[in-house]
Amino acid sequence: MVDVTFTSSATDTTDTSLMTNTYANGAQNVGVRLLDNAEANITLGSASEVTLLAGSATQTLHFKAQMEVLSGKTATPGQVEATANYVLAYK
Repeated sequence: MVDVTFTSSATDTTDTSLMTNTYANGAQNVGVRLLDNAEANITLGSASEVTLLAGSATQTLHFKAQMEVLSGKTATPGQVEATANYVLAYK
């Protein structure tokens, strides 16, 4: 097993698990949300437990990202960029 914890220094003020667009002059009123392999929202700053393949020298951890429009806002066109850091804690 491994605990994976994602963090970001640029998050939405009302939804701290939604990373803000940091692309200069990019799309406005959008953010990027991380999802686990089952497509459930990942809470930034909280560990998510992932089962590793027993006896395998190679492990692949599956995560996804999706762009979302900020609540109550209208998105504008443009490029989107967000950065997440992660920590792996092996058990």
